[in-house]
Amino acid sequence: MLDPAGNLKLAEQYWRDEVAGRNSFAQRAYRLAWRVPHYKSGAELAQMVAEAKARAPAQ
Repeated sequence: MLDPAGNLKLAEQYWRDEVAGRNSFAQRAYRLAWRVPHYKSGAELAQMVAEAKARAPAQ
């Protein structure tokens, strides 16, 4: 709904540049401590979804 193509592009980039071939536990710990620059909290995402639904044409 918000940006599936952009999200997939970011996911593939992170997989290629940070995850592939590395220790998954170390990578998870790294990203828990240092979030990606575009990180959104659950509340921020919920607000973005609500705003997108409000802009969407009625079905």
